[in-house]
Amino acid sequence: MKVETFVRGPLLNNVYLLWDEQSKDAAIIDPAMMSEDVLQTIQDNQLTLRYILNTHRHFDHVDCVDFFREQTGAPAFLHQDDAEMLKEQLGIVPDVLLQGGEELALGSLTIRTLHTPGHSAGGMCFLVEDHLFAGDTIFAGSVGRSDFPDSDGELLLKVIAEKLLPLPDATHVLTGHGDATTIGAERANNPFLQGLIG
Repeated sequence: MKVETFVRGPLLNNVYLLWDEQSKDAAIIDPAMMSEDVLQTIQDNQLTLRYILNTHRHFDHVDCVDFFREQTGAPAFLHQDDAEMLKEQLGIVPDVLLQGGEELALGSLTIRTLHTPGHSAGGMCFLVEDHLFAGDTIFAGSVGRSDFPDSDGELLLKVIAEKLLPLPDATHVLTGHGDATTIGAERANNPFLQGLIG
């Protein structure tokens, strides 16, 4: 598996492009504001974009969904609980609604979907091998904001404890903003997670 990270837009969003090196099948995760230039990397590596995966509905993470959809024909995926608000606020309609628990084939890779609500009602993480693409669910030393209308801070911590902390310590956590981390580092050092059972 190959993963490239692009920091884009005024909120310094992490945009991820991952692909299976044999099949050249690729997925983009959270095509944020000002990420149109990632298309050049797709073309330079002769990749076929199979999935546009969105960890949640917030504007800074979905601004270029329609651009990549139009340029590549790849379908856009979002959890069903974020779909209506995304349509109402930004006019973006996903092609595929996720529930969590799905497995998506990407060449020889398997993308596992995890429903991780709390930051938004339809928050998602995507687990590929030992890489967790976490969106705004968890950060290095912090967790996602819970002051939005559909946020729930207590639920967010519960979900992190039940679904993320049980992952192996070495699992790479690739966040929606900021530096990458690992599950082990966050279990040991994240002040928001102390006392949670993982």
